[in-house]
Amino acid sequence: MSIRRRFGALVAGSLLAIVGAIAVPGQADAAPPSSAVWGFAYMHDPTPPSGTVMDPSRQWGSWRTAFPLDLATVDHLGPGSYVVRFPHIATRGGVAHVTAVIGTGPAWCQLGKWYPQGTDQLVEVQCFRHGGTPDDTRFAIVFSDRSGPLPLPGGFGYVHADAGGSIINEYNSTGAPNATGYGGGGFYKVLLPGVGPGVGFAGNIQVTAAEPSASRRCKVADTAWSGADIYAYVTCVDGVTSKPADSGFTLTYHRERPVFGEVGPPKRFGYVLSGTFIPSPGTDFNSAGAPNVVTPSGIGQTMVTFTKLGVKETHAEVTAFGGGPDYCSLQDVWHNLGSDGVIRNVICFDDTGTQADNPAFVTFTSRA
Repeated sequence: MSIRRRFGALVAGSLLAIVGAIAVPGQADAAPPSSAVWGFAYMHDPTPPSGTVMDPSRQWGSWRTAFPLDLATVDHLGPGSYVVRFPHIATRGGVAHVTAVIGTGPAWCQLGKWYPQGTDQLVEVQCFRHGGTPDDTRFAIVFSDRSGPLPLPGGFGYVHADAGGSIINEYNSTGAPNATGYGGGGFYKVLLPGVGPGVGFAGNIQVTAAEPSASRRCKVADTAWSGADIYAYVTCVDGVTSKPADSGFTLTYHRERPVFGEVGPPKRFGYVLSGTFIPSPGTDFNSAGAPNVVTPSGIGQTMVTFTKLGVKETHAEVTAFGGGPDYCSLQDVWHNLGSDGVIRNVICFDDTGTQADNPAFVTFTSRA
């Protein structure tokens, strides 16, 4: 049975059981005022000297208002192993996402741990070539931590879950608690109450494996909705065998907001489901009101143009969508061309490391 069919059988056969066993954090006290720390960066050098400043043209964060000269840096700890330092945003919660920027050959990146050190936030990143061998690789990374409700427009929520599906930390823009369920063998269900549009699915989902001690890949296997409640089904595989395997993971849902949740600024952000070539309306959003253009450019390759969003410092993340062990990365770093943000390409691979067509959730933001 394929992973997609197995996942479908799981949902159809034991959906109520999963909901019944869903893990919900304890009820919180009255919501605190809304606050947030966040940052994004691009690690441009696969073998950076210790303390290397990450690409200044592709990084920004909430600290820059108070500390405009301080920049995110990276340490290279060994083959495929890095620690990113976001200054002045130390926190014990939050979530991160990372996407490999591969150049040549199939590869992916995942998260290790993240934690405060003094006033800074450190995020561990581990990158692998296909087959699970650690590999020095460029990558894009984003981190965010929020508290308190968010005003309209849009919806936003995230979850950091362990390999058993238990929530480590989470956020929901409505103030409601998120929930998770474990379906066995690397299958998970995440519920984000109230963040959807109320009819159908809309928005973008990013998922990243978060497993410090083993190579893992995680993706969005499927989505569902009930009223304004959004459901995301996550599947994870072993990085060596590409077979289903339990893994910690992070998941961020964002609708009419950037991947780190903040707006106004930024005012320029968008997302799209690539690989379908005619994206579903709810998965195709551009804050400038301009079109997002998805262009097939080869087997497993898709160029994505975010019209009018390529201004000042920008950022992109990618997550594969659908059942099976296929995964997606960035073939090269994105560029601002005129006022457009251009990704060339989103590139996807199957369980043998061969390029293969696969849908992907793609998100892009400017700091402006």
